[in-house]
Amino acid sequence: MHILNPFDVDRVKAIIVLILSTFILFSCDDSHTSETGRLLDEIESYMDDRPDSALVALECVEKAGLDSRELKARHALLKWFLMLKTTGEIPEYEILETAYDHYTIKKPSCERFLSHLYKGIYLIKHSDYENAMEEFTKAEDDYEYAQAKHQALLHSYKGYIHKRYYDYPSAISEVLLSAEKFREANSMRQFFNTIADIADCHIMNNDIEAASEYLDIAEKNMEYGNARDIHDYYLIKAKVISRKYGHQACADMLDDYLNDVKDESNVISWRIIAYMYNNAGRYGKALECIEKEALYNDISNDQNYYFVLAEIKSSLKDYKGAAEAYKKAIDIDGSTETGKRITDVKYIEERHRNEVNQLKAKSQKNSIILISLVALLASIIIILQIRKRLQQRTEEKKQLEIEKQRYESMYSEVVTERDELTRMIEDNTVNEDTKNIIEKRLGLLNKVIVSYITDTSADNRKANEELEALVSDRDTFITQTRMTLESSHPAFFRYLYDKGLSDWEINYCCLYLIGLKGKDIGEYINLKRHYTYGSVIRQKLGLTENDTNLSLYLRKLMDNLQA
Repeated sequence: MHILNPFDVDRVKAIIVLILSTFILFSCDDSHTSETGRLLDEIESYMDDRPDSALVALECVEKAGLDSRELKARHALLKWFLMLKTTGEIPEYEILETAYDHYTIKKPSCERFLSHLYKGIYLIKHSDYENAMEEFTKAEDDYEYAQAKHQALLHSYKGYIHKRYYDYPSAISEVLLSAEKFREANSMRQFFNTIADIADCHIMNNDIEAASEYLDIAEKNMEYGNARDIHDYYLIKAKVISRKYGHQACADMLDDYLNDVKDESNVISWRIIAYMYNNAGRYGKALECIEKEALYNDISNDQNYYFVLAEIKSSLKDYKGAAEAYKKAIDIDGSTETGKRITDVKYIEERHRNEVNQLKAKSQKNSIILISLVALLASIIIILQIRKRLQQRTEEKKQLEIEKQRYESMYSEVVTERDELTRMIEDNTVNEDTKNIIEKRLGLLNKVIVSYITDTSADNRKANEELEALVSDRDTFITQTRMTLESSHPAFFRYLYDKGLSDWEINYCCLYLIGLKGKDIGEYINLKRHYTYGSVIRQKLGLTENDTNLSLYLRKLMDNLQA
């Protein structure tokens, strides 16, 4: 018997603790069942309509305390989204990190989808489009668990990255999916903005007719947009007018629009308006607008701002200022790096698709192997069952053959007994009492013989049972014969008892008395060594080898004692 040493015991304890810890870590989820979890549920229910109130409530929950990793992760996810929604600025990753680290090692879920989605959005803020796209492709693995509004955000930001790298067909495909999901989620403001964005993508893809069609759809849903949304719509419309009717018509539309706008804040995209005025030849108005862009917005890393400024400076024949603006634009993001990033983004999506396809192929291969193994195992089991049944049938057949031989042997014995008893009756060597016993026995023997012969069915159990009972009942017949003789010749049987003969030996003597010979007795009682028993009886009766035969002696003795 093997006994664990102390080191083995400690190791077993450590393994058990590790298993239990892992089970608790991955199975306990109180983010919805605890009191704090229910508060987070309530906040989540109204955060889309009242994000400011939801953020305040979320801060109160944080101050009250979050006593589990699950609650902290869920709180971080909600807080990051609400800060994005209320400020319009992408929050720092430190706020999201707790949720990302917790959910991305869990099983597929909406929370895991959002963790990848939000990190991708954060990476876009820092112009890390390659890693952002990688996060988005990971989020797609949990796509089915996400709500429609979150699926829409995923498509929208993927479209944004494709647009950044001038892949307008891919951008249009993603933004179309985004619009469908926003409408499914009944987020009509986002639906309006997305339709306008699709029109903008078509403009950049030089499909003005398609752009006009989507602008018409957007115009029908303009009631859902706010001031900034409507401003963006008019900028896109200005681009279409410029392409269809010329730059001057575009500038005239912008004049009407700006006269209607009272608030000259960062709501207006002054850079784009400046670019349109410059194309229309209104350079002074273009310079005025580009200066407002610098006044209201952070242009330090805005490459497009410097490109537009360079164009305006060049139009005003300020070539030195134009050269400086171009240099700043190139310093922000060189064209070589941009080309490399386009390739990287496409490679990330392609690589993810390949990985998914490989996993599917591997899963399919494993399924085929598993099915083959199951089929092989089933075949082996069936073969073993068939083999077992064949063996059983062979054994049963063998047993039936043995039984058949046994019953045939018993039948042969019965026939022999019948023939012997019949001969005794025919020879008239027995008295009337014995004759009656023999006739009863013959009647029983003949009945069983007829039953055995005539029962030709496969299952002749009844005949076999009768045959077996008859053979085993032969001793009863011999005993009855002895009792009959004993009742009419009591003195003779007392003499035998006095000589020390046993009941069995007296029965043996009775068979001599009813007319059987020594050989016949041996066959009748199915005993080959009957001579030995005959010799024992002769000794007890005082007979020697040379004296008369036992049958004659017994008959004469019975007659003398009767007289």
